[in-house]
Amino acid sequence: MDSAAWIALRGSAVVTVVLAIVFGYWMNQKMGAALLFVLSGVACMICIAGASLRGEVGLIVAIVMVAALAYGLGNRLSEQRGAWTVSLTWVGWCAVSALGYVTARIAGLVLITLPSVALFWIGAYWLAPKLLPLRDKAPRSDRLKSLRALLTYTLGTNYPYYTVENRKATTQVKGNPFQQFFAGPGIVITSCDHTVIVTNNFKITQIPDPGLAFTERYEAINEVVDLRAQLHAFTIEAITKDGIRIKVLTFVPFRIYAGDWPRSGAAFPLRKSAAFQAVQARLIEPLREQKDGAVVENRQTHAWDETVDIVATRIVRRIVSEYAFDDLCAPYQPQREPRNEIIQRLRQDLKNELSTVGIEPLGGGISNLLPADDQLLQQRIGNWQAEWERRITAEIGRGEADYIRMVESARAQAQAEMIRTISEGFERAGTSEQITSEVIALRFVEALEKMIQSPGVQQALPPASAETVEAMKHSIESHR
Repeated sequence: MDSAAWIALRGSAVVTVVLAIVFGYWMNQKMGAALLFVLSGVACMICIAGASLRGEVGLIVAIVMVAALAYGLGNRLSEQRGAWTVSLTWVGWCAVSALGYVTARIAGLVLITLPSVALFWIGAYWLAPKLLPLRDKAPRSDRLKSLRALLTYTLGTNYPYYTVENRKATTQVKGNPFQQFFAGPGIVITSCDHTVIVTNNFKITQIPDPGLAFTERYEAINEVVDLRAQLHAFTIEAITKDGIRIKVLTFVPFRIYAGDWPRSGAAFPLRKSAAFQAVQARLIEPLREQKDGAVVENRQTHAWDETVDIVATRIVRRIVSEYAFDDLCAPYQPQREPRNEIIQRLRQDLKNELSTVGIEPLGGGISNLLPADDQLLQQRIGNWQAEWERRITAEIGRGEADYIRMVESARAQAQAEMIRTISEGFERAGTSEQITSEVIALRFVEALEKMIQSPGVQQALPPASAETVEAMKHSIESHR
């Protein structure tokens, strides 16, 4: 090979090593830069050795050999697509360098090869954000992460890609979040009404806004958070003050605290502090399992929305324990509704307790309060029936006594009125009239006639009563 070719080959080797160091540092900090420095140096040495031994043919053989080695290394470190990417990238770089040199020697490397490489990276930088649903006016860091995601996907060293919808995270592209060499960001795409809790197994690292988010090394989705209003309905067993177990269906609508929404006009707003509180307040229970004859202790972490069920259960049990069973279920006080009292207290207590953990209750209620044992219900119904029968019998007895008392009082009043009327008749007659049986009968009939003329008495007598009294009067007068 002539001196110009040697200068070009060595210059290309230097540029290759420099670009490899820059790329490695950008992709994986110092460790990646060091590894790419070694690998690119070895590749360039093989090419220089081949060219020095066999000239252009040796150089071509060396390039093919490096491509094969790159394929094997890429296949070991990443997915198969990564092996092809590494191999073809090396061949493409060598082809662009050869094209520049063949076209215009050293000037071709400067004016053709390097601009071609620059245009490639500029195009990749322009294309990468368009392949992902970045937010409007996304920061420059997100555009760079998009480029890294594109490169690491082609290398097969990407972190997992997720989509989140309907409270479920689905893995769209597999990846290893513990990958260290040339590994790129993971991707999480959520619908407008969801967010996720991202952790690194030690702490919460981010709670992104709905839409697109990137994850880094060791990060994974810990939990999906639905920002919409939710409704939980569950049956609670509680014990009354007198020791009777009852069951009641309880329902609680709630959501992650959103402030004054929807008056703010924002759709499904996210308060990261509220979401952080809700996740931090999750209940962690010890769990013991039998495995291979040994007891294995583990921990069970409940979802953030299960906090609502736990708090509501505790509140309902506390309230029910203040009532006797008959106060809740027996109809002894029709004017009082203990169910409404329990609902009001439940809503107030839910607001007080859940507001401290970033959850906003939107109401709450309970269904009918029923004993857990159906036989107990039948027994209590029998007791209530006997009690009401006793009350009915007592009421009937009091009614009959009042009726008899009223009838006797009316009878005595009528007799007194009749005697007074007859006495007044005799007083008006004076001593001029001889008192005979006909006179007494006539005065009696006149008293009856006066009594039936009273409006209150007329309503209680048949219509022919006045005619009967008049006929009696005429009959007595005809016998005088």
